[in-house]
Amino acid sequence: MLEDRRLLRRLRHGDKDALRLIYEKHEGDLLTLAGNLLHDPATAEDVVQDVFVALVRTVPRLRLRRTLRAFLVPIRITRHNDT
Repeated sequence: MLEDRRLLRRLRHGDKDALRLIYEKHEGDLLTLAGNLLHDPATAEDVVQDVFVALVRTVPRLRLRRTLRAFLVPIRITRHNDT
């Protein structure tokens, strides 16, 4: 979790490498989860991209209470699954 906080701080300061590192750390798990829920690889990739776009938009006001993964996983993928 400390690493996630450090990466978020770097991302807030415009460090694009921080976004890449966050993506590399979490993309696989998110893609697996989205793929299992949606049963469509292309849609799963779109959802994961949407998750990271949401992160970039949210990062200025995001305060982690748990892990970054806990923020990234729940609502974004399940909302897309409902449509």
